[in-house]
Amino acid sequence: MYLLWLLPISAALHITEEFVFPGGFTAWYRNYKQSVSSSFTARYLININLILIILCILPLFLDEIQAVALWLSMASVVFFNAFFHIGAYIRTKKYVPGIVTSILIYIPMALYGYWYFLSSGKVSIEQAITSGSIGIIYLFFSAYNHKRRAKKLSSSTD
Repeated sequence: MYLLWLLPISAALHITEEFVFPGGFTAWYRNYKQSVSSSFTARYLININLILIILCILPLFLDEIQAVALWLSMASVVFFNAFFHIGAYIRTKKYVPGIVTSILIYIPMALYGYWYFLSSGKVSIEQAITSGSIGIIYLFFSAYNHKRRAKKLSSSTD
């Protein structure tokens, strides 16, 4: 199913926009979120993006029920990540690395995927809601984790 391939490809394109071309996400984020910038290390970035890519590829190797549930969960994560980029753009009125792929790929892909899997009966509304909530939960968990890590790192340097 081509839709399963779209998720890892879109994640790779998004990471490319953030860090390669045009890049600059690390410096931008450290300036944008100065209060938690110490938690935004190279090791963290490598690990979190590696986990993202693995979780986006994994549906290709699962049975259909598991693949659809994980695909929808990860589509929800990238969908809500897109709103982080959009919100940052609205606040700063400046280009945010990752916003182009967020708007042109992440949002339409997630919306189409949810529509497709629901309309084809491959997922129930309950499962779609459960998978969709993962993205919201991740958004809040990520913000909390950055604050926690920044606090821990700042206390260890005192």
